[in-house]
Amino acid sequence: MRAPALNQHPARERALGLFAVVIAAISWGFTGILVDKAASGPITLTFYRMWVAAALIFAASVFARRRPTWNAIRIAAPAGVFLCVDITLTFYAFRFTSVAVASIIGALTPALVLLLSRRVLGERASWQDALLVAVATAGVAIVVVGPAGPRGNHLSGDIYALLGTLAFVGYWLSAKRVRNSVDGLQYTSAVWLVAAVVITPATLIAGAPLRLMAPSDWIWISLLVLVPGGGHVLVMWAHKAVKATVSAMISQGNILVAAVAANIFLRQQMTWSEVGGGLLAVMATSAIAVREARRAPSPEAVETVAEAGLPAG
Repeated sequence: MRAPALNQHPARERALGLFAVVIAAISWGFTGILVDKAASGPITLTFYRMWVAAALIFAASVFARRRPTWNAIRIAAPAGVFLCVDITLTFYAFRFTSVAVASIIGALTPALVLLLSRRVLGERASWQDALLVAVATAGVAIVVVGPAGPRGNHLSGDIYALLGTLAFVGYWLSAKRVRNSVDGLQYTSAVWLVAAVVITPATLIAGAPLRLMAPSDWIWISLLVLVPGGGHVLVMWAHKAVKATVSAMISQGNILVAAVAANIFLRQQMTWSEVGGGLLAVMATSAIAVREARRAPSPEAVETVAEAGLPAG
């Protein structure tokens, strides 16, 4: 008996795809909660999160007989370094500032990635794009500055979040330039292996107590691998049934989830300036993603829109 065709039930597949993207956005919104709940320091969490993810993806590549070659590792090295920096700084940001503020700062990612990708392709950004980026930046500035301005640890956390966002842009652009030169699974496995190798000396130099980690932290580390990581898998699966414009809009919902979850589980309340600035930033970056998807008919361009909004973690 023949298996049903993939597109035999397009309405059902679209509904499942939309459900998958919504679940992914919710899962990403809990990244900061998981980081904050763990007792270990951010760099210790990053170390184990990197190596557990690298081991799982490498095992999948071996099972699929697409184990990364030395050439794939060489090609993936820049992206692996950027990914390591991105996740490390993002975890620090969640510890030093509120989860909602760190997530809102990360909302600049789609705007920066999409505009810079157009530069890489030799195209000029339109004045509408420039205006939307300015609006998104203004929204983030309102969140960061607030009524009295960031101070102490909150300022450090805001800086970590901004630098982490820039590191993700570097990761994405590095991946964009070489995506067609190596097998996808080989490349993904190589990126995570490089990231895990890079975080190792940094962890040892920082003197992180790897052996003294609280046993309960293994639960949080496992959840950090499975929950946000599972969200990425769901979105990649949903690409075939959900338009990139819709996926990008829903993905930005992780910021709302992060704010609500932080309020419930961490008692972190948002000020009115953070709410207003966050909405401004999210609406502007969502508009950029929608505009980019509508004028980019090629499969690669559509994939660009979807990938640009994926948060770290």
